[in-house]
Amino acid sequence: MKMFLTIRFNKPIPTDVAYPSPGGFEVETNDGVAYQFDFCETEAGIVDGKPDTVAYTLRDEDVAAFPEIEELRHRLGDIVKLTECYIDTECYDNDADIYPVEIVELGLSVTVDDTEPVPASTEYLDIEATGIDNDKTRIVDYTATKRLLDTFSY
Repeated sequence: MKMFLTIRFNKPIPTDVAYPSPGGFEVETNDGVAYQFDFCETEAGIVDGKPDTVAYTLRDEDVAAFPEIEELRHRLGDIVKLTECYIDTECYDNDADIYPVEIVELGLSVTVDDTEPVPASTEYLDIEATGIDNDKTRIVDYTATKRLLDTFSY
């Protein structure tokens, strides 16, 4: 599973002293079940023309710390609320004072075999499947709608 996350901060990121990094998430499904999860690998970059915005790609989900992520992989279409999106704003300069102000974009992508059903889009998620590898496997993208993003604020 991969996550694509774009965060806007309160001001341009001073990359020589600040290294904001995502580090923990929680979502809630339509039956009220909460799932915590995190990833072991993160890539990040400042968005071109937007020095206050960072785009992240996270992969290698941390199953050891969050075994429930295996169940969540099959329930992504049921997500209705984002309850945690922790961003560590480690700074080596106390004057930097960087903090997140908005989740601009959030998406999850999973590879499944062709026997796993793909859920329909919901008011919270745009869901799209793309066949790969002679259509034996598919990539299913779950992109948060504004309604889902609005369930969380910093």
